[in-house]
Amino acid sequence: MTQEVFADLLDDVLHQPHRAHLLPGFEPVREALRAVPHVLGACVSGAGPTVLILAVDGVDSKAVEKVVCGVYEALPHPERPGEKVGCPVF
Repeated sequence: MTQEVFADLLDDVLHQPHRAHLLPGFEPVREALRAVPHVLGACVSGAGPTVLILAVDGVDSKAVEKVVCGVYEALPHPERPGEKVGCPVF
């Protein structure tokens, strides 16, 4: 399987469109990651709210972290007005 085919498989059409709106920032993160070399894509993982990012050798993990945190840290916290969403990266 080529990397391009695998990346296409991450664009799930069965459950992701129905659940993506439950993860604030998911679509902006997914779109922003398209510009990071060696990142195949991102998807909703499990029952959520985890975002799974798949990449191949050579990916700059700091660039991925910068993109993800840049999006999430700009979001207002849904439960604490005036605070921002944190950005745990594992």
